[in-house]
Amino acid sequence: EAGVHYGGTMSPFNAWLTMRGASTLSLRMQQHQKNGIKVSNFLESHPKVSAVFYPGLESHPQHEIARRQMDNFSGMLGFRLSSEFKGKEAAEKIDSGLARNKVRRIFGASSFVDMVHANRGPHAKQF
Repeated sequence: EAGVHYGGTMSPFNAWLTMRGASTLSLRMQQHQKNGIKVSNFLESHPKVSAVFYPGLESHPQHEIARRQMDNFSGMLGFRLSSEFKGKEAAEKIDSGLARNKVRRIFGASSFVDMVHANRGPHAKQF
């Protein structure tokens, strides 16, 4: 379907950007994983965090499966705040404190912080 809307080939500029980024992808993914491990270890020991969801942690229920299946755990993770911290306000406070917001404002990249809160309704998936 993308081929119908965007054409069968990339523009020369997009192809150049892809080739340029591919040369450092391995290094960036290694650092991405290192950052994920550091952040998840920090969050796991933080008193205001009740749960951390990151397959690179030995405490994760599927850690052994992930270790067998993956060469790299990536840097994507999730966490749950302790019960005294609830709602949209807590998520917004976390989001506003992240250093990457400064970079986002400079370069215009979108945020990947998902502001999920306890009042999201009965249809939401519960972890």
